[in-house]
Amino acid sequence: MATPFPGASVEPVVWLDASEGVTTGDTFTWADQSDSDAAHDAIQADALRQPTLQMNVINGMPVVRFDSTGDVGNPDWLQIADHADVDIGLGADKGFTAFFVSKINSSPGWYFDKRPLSGGMDYGLFDESGANRWLPTNSEQHISSIGSVGFHIRAYSLDQTFASGGTTNVWLDGTPNDANPRLYINKFEENNEPLYIGRHGQYSNDFTFNGDFAEIIIFNTVLSGTDMNSTGSYLTEKYNLSTSYTPVNSPDNDFEWAKNDLGSWTSVASWGEASFPNTQDHTVTFGSAATGTTAAVLHSAVTVNRAVFNNSNQYIVAGGGSVNLESNSMGAAPTIEVITGSHQFQVMVNLLDHTTASIASGSTLTFNNELSLTGKTLTKTGAGVLEVNNVLTASGGTVIVQQGTVSGNGTIGGDVNNGGGTISPGANPSGTLAIPEPATALLLGIGMLLATGLLRRSSADSCVLAEHVRYASR
Repeated sequence: MATPFPGASVEPVVWLDASEGVTTGDTFTWADQSDSDAAHDAIQADALRQPTLQMNVINGMPVVRFDSTGDVGNPDWLQIADHADVDIGLGADKGFTAFFVSKINSSPGWYFDKRPLSGGMDYGLFDESGANRWLPTNSEQHISSIGSVGFHIRAYSLDQTFASGGTTNVWLDGTPNDANPRLYINKFEENNEPLYIGRHGQYSNDFTFNGDFAEIIIFNTVLSGTDMNSTGSYLTEKYNLSTSYTPVNSPDNDFEWAKNDLGSWTSVASWGEASFPNTQDHTVTFGSAATGTTAAVLHSAVTVNRAVFNNSNQYIVAGGGSVNLESNSMGAAPTIEVITGSHQFQVMVNLLDHTTASIASGSTLTFNNELSLTGKTLTKTGAGVLEVNNVLTASGGTVIVQQGTVSGNGTIGGDVNNGGGTISPGANPSGTLAIPEPATALLLGIGMLLATGLLRRSSADSCVLAEHVRYASR
């Protein structure tokens, strides 16, 4: 389903996001998410040449992985059917901009290419000898840094100011190349060939790509400086990368708890602001205000993108309401971060998007009411402890334990994928621990937890604060 692009004021013609629309089977399809007139899905029907979807690779999100060695000499690649809005060709006042969130495992390799089997190319992009090469014609190349090991945001533009020439620009993580802008002439006309991703247009087994794509965004126009920055900022925040793009999100979206005692979440006085946090763009921080156990009381449903706990004194989010965790308008996935201390939710928590819970060593995050994954993935990182003391309802979702410990005296119904942490009881160092629901479940028994020495309860874990806090246990 087409989705308006959140990163710019104009719509891309191709938007491939590894988090959305990837299906495998007889035909590998990476569905175009753009809101353009035509759907530009990237497909591969040859089973020997299909890339793979790899989960939880960059900031908890998947990538599409291309293997240039392939199956018995059949490297991976995809193609997008020819269409006028992915051509550049000849003619003045044409433009093109592309963003890639990618990781290169070996060189040389082609990102994308659009050319006939013989004759002049429309455009192409490849890396070779430690450099990126952006080609608006067969021979004229804009050569730039390939970047260090790891994921980068690579951006490319072409501004065709006369019939067969203009300028090109290249950016690596928002930093412009020294050659920007670079002149080109002798542009070739458009062709009727597919746009290939991960291969040279004329060779299916040579100059192929070896690495990961998390996101590919193509505009058939030159973006303004504002849209270049906002798109780069969207990708920076979404994938938690270090770049020189200027953050777009306003400080007005950040709220920090201001009270040293019990207070209402929906009271502006509790935050010292003109409003209270309740949108997908809001970040809440429970920081230095508390000098003892402190509760934020909530009797309605609120939505935030990020919750941060950073105090050795305990914060409790309590009451009859609920907290929804949702990706923000720039696409950044929701997170819960426990930097210091042991803190708990006594309200229901719903994951509206894939969420990461990062809990530092020596810290604990406890869910004392229902935690509903709603079909999403909860990824546990950090060496600290995640406790489930009520019911975790997966509804098709999955808990991924990358580090630390998951424990408690509640019930988990769904799949638990242990990638290196500890699940107590029933530690499963590798593979997937599947618990069908509702017939059976993984029971985190209090007695067994005590036997392992992993349960550390404090008197505050079962506190009831006057009539304002409902401690829900079932």
